[in-house]
Amino acid sequence: MPTNVHFAFNRSGTSPASIQILQQIVAVLKQYPQINIELGGHTDTIGSDRYNLILGRRRANSVRNYLLRQGIAKERIVVRSWGEAQPKISSKNSISRARNRRVNFAFRNLSNLNIQLVEQEKDLQP
Repeated sequence: MPTNVHFAFNRSGTSPASIQILQQIVAVLKQYPQINIELGGHTDTIGSDRYNLILGRRRANSVRNYLLRQGIAKERIVVRSWGEAQPKISSKNSISRARNRRVNFAFRNLSNLNIQLVEQEKDLQP
């Protein structure tokens, strides 16, 4: 199961490629109603700390809203924003910055379930 989706620079809307990834998440969440999810919004280092915290929250809320529209209960979803504080990698070029523009998924209550978690880059937007 994917553990992240990516975003375009200074954007919080989900791309068609990200929607395909989120559809996989929705399918698993519907199959296993005991699983809860924490959405962590992240940005690259361009912009102020304050702005990036807001953008990270907008990204996480964008994913949350998609999950809600697909019938996932709001009680199962927690939203956090890390802004630029927890980069995946150093932002030295456009590709590394694109890898940092993401929402990570932390799943709860996965014990005894045979679910493989994988980071993906199919929706990377340099």
